Amino acid sequence: MKLRPENQISLRKAHGMTLIETVVAGAIASVVLMVAGVLALYGLRSFAAMGNYTELDAQSRNALDQISYDVRHATQVLSYQSAISNKSLVLSNSLRIPPMTIRYIWDGNSRTLACEKNDQGEVVYLTGCDAWDVEFYRRTPQPGPMMMFLPATNGAGNLDATAVKMIAMTWKCSRPLMGEKRNTESVQTAQIVLRNNQSP
Repeated sequence: MKLRPENQISLRKAHGMTLIETVVAGAIASVVLMVAGVLALYGLRSFAAMGNYTELDAQSRNALDQISYDVRHATQVLSYQSAISNKSLVLSNSLRIPPMTIRYIWDGNSRTLACEKNDQGEVVYLTGCDAWDVEFYRRTPQPGPMMMFLPATNGAGNLDATAVKMIAMTWKCSRPLMGEKRNTESVQTAQIVLRNNQSP
């Protein structure tokens, strides 16, 4: 008994995939899944990086607002101590009743910048703070087209706290991204005038 041509076609259609077809389909599926995985990982990294930048920027803005308020209202710089892993800046505001002492402490080991007012305990302004630098300047800028201020130093080149009219602060914060430090830094620079300091 011979099968009709249409029955032969339907039998061919009923056969499964050959080994070569299965291998090719598996290879194509693997490539598609690998590309999808790489794109997903890239997207996750991008979103995590944007989140890190946003949080670091918000933290720096808040710290800048707090520090600017304190420095602008300060009447004098009392002291500044600088070491490799620890720095501190002490200001006073004698116009307040009672007078206020403001102390900023940068700890390089814990990577924090904290503020302490009238011994009320530390409030951490910055976390993940890798560096914090402070420079002191006088009231009068140097002559010339650039607004370059004179450093607040005495004849021996040491800090003259009574002559400080402007404080320049720079800090750098970073956070790890997926276990590695990648482009998650936030560098801030501020020049703040002690408005209540009446030094010449």
